[in-house]
Amino acid sequence: MNIFDCTRGRSIGLLVTGSFILGTAIMPEANAAPKLLASEVIKEFQTLNNTVVPRNAGYKRFFSKSLQEKLDAVPYDDGTNYDVAILLRLDVDEVDFTSVGSAKLIKGEPPLVKINGGVTDELAAKRHLEVQSENAKRRFNQKKLKTQSTIRALANATGLSEWQLWDGQTNPISDSINVKLSKQELYKIKSLASGLVQGIEELDVPVDDVASAMVSTGVDPAVLNFPSRQGSGVGIFMTETGCAEYGLINNYTRYTGDSSNHAENVVSILRAVSPLSYIYCKQITFWHRYPTAEVLNGLNGNPQTDVMTMSMSSYQNDSDGEYKNSDRGWDNIVYDWNIPFVKSAGNRGEQEGAVTSPGKGYNSITVGNYDDATDTIANGSSFVDPNTGAAKPDLSAPGEAISAGGHTMWGTSQAAPHVAGFIADILSVYPWMKRNAALVKALMLADSVKPITGGSDKVGVGGLDFNRTLYNGYMHWWNGSNADYDNWAASDNGVLDWAIEVDIELTSSMSEVRMALTWLNRGSFTYDHRADAYPLGMDFSIMVLDPTGSIVASSGDMLQPYELVTFNPTQSGTYSVFINRVHNRDTDSAVKAALVTTWD
Repeated sequence: MNIFDCTRGRSIGLLVTGSFILGTAIMPEANAAPKLLASEVIKEFQTLNNTVVPRNAGYKRFFSKSLQEKLDAVPYDDGTNYDVAILLRLDVDEVDFTSVGSAKLIKGEPPLVKINGGVTDELAAKRHLEVQSENAKRRFNQKKLKTQSTIRALANATGLSEWQLWDGQTNPISDSINVKLSKQELYKIKSLASGLVQGIEELDVPVDDVASAMVSTGVDPAVLNFPSRQGSGVGIFMTETGCAEYGLINNYTRYTGDSSNHAENVVSILRAVSPLSYIYCKQITFWHRYPTAEVLNGLNGNPQTDVMTMSMSSYQNDSDGEYKNSDRGWDNIVYDWNIPFVKSAGNRGEQEGAVTSPGKGYNSITVGNYDDATDTIANGSSFVDPNTGAAKPDLSAPGEAISAGGHTMWGTSQAAPHVAGFIADILSVYPWMKRNAALVKALMLADSVKPITGGSDKVGVGGLDFNRTLYNGYMHWWNGSNADYDNWAASDNGVLDWAIEVDIELTSSMSEVRMALTWLNRGSFTYDHRADAYPLGMDFSIMVLDPTGSIVASSGDMLQPYELVTFNPTQSGTYSVFINRVHNRDTDSAVKAALVTTWD
């Protein structure tokens, strides 16, 4: 047994010869080979979970670093008003909803999809999606009511007027309000109402992260020749420092904003990669930084939003690595609405290298930029991980000299829309994947296998490959309450009643099998614990056994919101995958997890 670096030098796993994969069968096969004894599996899990050295815990601030420095530099009552975001505590009960499913995708065969134990046809999948969407709406309405009561309590505690706070155009989608307050008012909130507020941050100036590329990712004319693969029925929400004028592309709503060259380039990349998707654009301003519920639900009878993307940074100066308000806000949106979010990593690679917010979020799919002419990561692509220890970027896509919308541009801004459009195309082929952010992210990680030169710290897990994503894979997902995990683990007839076991069939003819396990975390919990040694609210590890019962792969990184292993099978038969919830720090969190396996 050899020690194996599973995830970019950060986690230690156990690798024996061979490889692993996951499949669709939850129940063990009658003729499956004997497994390790439960005591042996427990021992290996304990070894796995003790291999990660904790990072140095940071300092948790009520005021963000930049805001605190400004407040310290001026007299107490100099009359200056500061543009700030107040991060409200809006914890609400989880809406009761359970979705456990699996899917088998084999080239040349119709997809076999099962949800909550039954084979799912197109109509059943549509009804299930409607239930998921209604679940998100109910949670939003709960937060809206909670926002109103919290604003009222905040006003009563501090003497500030409700009008002054409501004037900040509260957005319960992100759990924050943007307002202008004096130093005295800010300290009054800190001293009198800190129980209602997680923190207060300065609002900075947002900045942009400035055809062969499509072929490089596999989204080439041969693939897009099929209308079902072009994003039909899928909504994409993009937020920018500007939004293109009407007439540049079709199937488009400019929610707010003026046009810019950058916006025209980005939206045209989205349209080229996903020709039939519906695109919503919203310009980011002081007041407007997140989508509204109306846009996420679909405006004027147009498709609901199923993927979100941002090709810019929330802060002009974002080199400190801190998990910020915007990371928290977008992590909350992904968690609450179960919609994947794609973010450009930033273009600070030739400076200090810091990945920019909100790309530091656990739930985001953060994208680096490579040159498709040389398959080499761009020098300017950001790569330094945030202070939470999360490995960023997650993956890479083409972003050098991309011509679209009448402009040629370079940067992670051009890489991110490749991935977002790519996701829209996949969701048009497999609509049952909609509103399942963990599943989409797991698929992106499992299929980013294109070799990109430049080092794993800059590239992420690899370059995205559309053709691999479209064919050949197994998927499993679990959406339910915090307590549902224990029920799933105890009822799967596995050797451990505290770990989920999935048995699947692999053959020795499969090559480069990769498994990705991902799960969502609440941004509000992460923000509260951003200075802890382990900020993750929930953490899982994974172990794979071959048909003889020998361990072939495992991964347990206590700093990452995913586990990843890749290898080549040496024998055919039933492989067993064990998923262990190592830590359950955020007991208020639901379980939203997914496991995807693909191969060449």
